[in-house]
Amino acid sequence: MADIICVVVFTAEMISKIKDRSLIVGDKAYLRDRWCQFDATMLFFIFVSTLLQTFEVAGLASEYSPLSILRAPRPLIMIRFIRCE
Repeated sequence: MADIICVVVFTAEMISKIKDRSLIVGDKAYLRDRWCQFDATMLFFIFVSTLLQTFEVAGLASEYSPLSILRAPRPLIMIRFIRCE
């Protein structure tokens, strides 16, 4: 459940930043900011983890699937809460 909440919150934040800054065009574009790139990467890994967990619960993937490796960077999301700007 926590992963789903993180996906929803961080996706909403990503969309609002893209609307505010634009995606690529401009000096303050979303994909030109290193922290935004990090956030997008972590969002991807959390999304994959949530999707994989859904498949595991449904019995469509084994618990020890090779795709479980994509869950390893998930703790790095805590860096986002610790960083100082």
